[in-house]
Amino acid sequence: MKKLILFSLLLMLVSNTFAQQTAPTETPAPEAKMGRKMKPTGQNSGGGLKAVLGLSDDQNVKLKAIQNDFKGKMMAIRSDKSIEKSQKRTQVLDATKKHDADIQAILTPEQATKWTELKSKRREQMKGKMKERKGKKGNLKEDDSEMPDEQN
Repeated sequence: MKKLILFSLLLMLVSNTFAQQTAPTETPAPEAKMGRKMKPTGQNSGGGLKAVLGLSDDQNVKLKAIQNDFKGKMMAIRSDKSIEKSQKRTQVLDATKKHDADIQAILTPEQATKWTELKSKRREQMKGKMKERKGKKGNLKEDDSEMPDEQN
């Protein structure tokens, strides 16, 4: 009996020792939780477009200024609590149209064509992501339809 008690105490001691030796898990940064990297405003803004569109240094400087101005406007619209949702939507659309026109103004015709292609590809990617999200939500609703009428 003494051997059994000693063996069980030894087993508990060893298991507790190994349980405490696991590496502490690090909590992911907020941007990692969101599934994307967030860039601070003004840093590396437009850098990827410079290579893709073949922008000159002057065009890149202008593009950064346009993008920073657009980000500021968007943040101001989103943070303004006194505006109704429909008005915000209108302001966002107007700001987006102005942003696109400003970018088109600094691009050559070839660059403008590439820019339009990039925007349409990005729009298609976003549509695909939205369909995936809706599909996931839709699957949940379809599962609900299989429930008996009493629970619906």
